[in-house]
Amino acid sequence: MAYAVPLSGFGEFTVKFDKMVGTGFKLYGGAADGAETKNVPVTVNEINHATITGLEISKTIPALGIRVVISSDKPVEIDGLIQKATLINGSAQFGNLTMSENYVGDIQDPVQKIVREFTQSADSIVIENGDLKTLYLFQKTVSLPGMKVSFEKLN
Repeated sequence: MAYAVPLSGFGEFTVKFDKMVGTGFKLYGGAADGAETKNVPVTVNEINHATITGLEISKTIPALGIRVVISSDKPVEIDGLIQKATLINGSAQFGNLTMSENYVGDIQDPVQKIVREFTQSADSIVIENGDLKTLYLFQKTVSLPGMKVSFEKLN
């Protein structure tokens, strides 16, 4: 069992997995800071609990000429997942999906205006063949059995 801290402010990274099964799902708009740009529009995903198989998290660091890869060949258990993604690909299924538009008042800042105007929530979510580009990732707790960290040289 590990306690994780937020990963942000150092540029986009990639999260890939074969399958994720989650409960307590919420999705809404937001903003995140990248390495070169502030207030990037993102999709914020919150999941109370997730089980992920075939997980691979990677980050390319051109200045060092490497790609860092964290992977696990066993099911990964996560509680309190928050992710701010710029791109989400995969096949998704939802249980009891609710979509709503929320009035947030007269906000002058265009970045803040996107926050939580539109939300999705579901009791459950299943995503297969997930491929996400993300600027921020937080897990309250995470179990990574069979974790492997590798450094690949860029071509």
